[in-house]
Amino acid sequence: MASTGCVPTNIGYTYTQQTIAHGIALFLILMIVDIATTLVFLGIRPDVVTDLTAWDVFWSVLYLWPIVMAFGMISLFLGTFTPSRRIAALTATIVVVIGYFGSNLSSQVSVLEALKPFFLFTYLDSTANLWVNGPQISDVLTLLGVALVAYLLGLAFFQIRDITVGAWPWQRGRIPAEAKRAG
Repeated sequence: MASTGCVPTNIGYTYTQQTIAHGIALFLILMIVDIATTLVFLGIRPDVVTDLTAWDVFWSVLYLWPIVMAFGMISLFLGTFTPSRRIAALTATIVVVIGYFGSNLSSQVSVLEALKPFFLFTYLDSTANLWVNGPQISDVLTLLGVALVAYLLGLAFFQIRDITVGAWPWQRGRIPAEAKRAG
């Protein structure tokens, strides 16, 4: 990465590298969980009457990657948008919790049904339909689209960030009142 003094000239490249590394790390963690789940299934398979095969279990767990990637990219975006890690982590946790409970509640409460498309867990098929028909392409594309939008937003805010000041994006680039008085 070329730089001028201390300021990198190609910061979008750095964010993209971080995003790719994040996606690969999430995939590898999911693969470890996937292998463990498949091994447990193979261990209990003789005691359970089912038509599922180890490959069915393996691919269904791997199907979680789009939602994991969507939440991961939202978290990266929040890390560039918010002024501190603590606020970013708290906000990302709230997004996941509201997404989970919102998806479940909107399926049960008719008043919330109109909000269902806004909850990412809506696009995660955890029914028997997944075992029979596989993942719905529209759901996978929606989750990957959310991940792409979150990546692009994160990239935009990463390029305008000021790491020396813990400030919200609309406050960045301003000289604090204390600095004006001291100068």
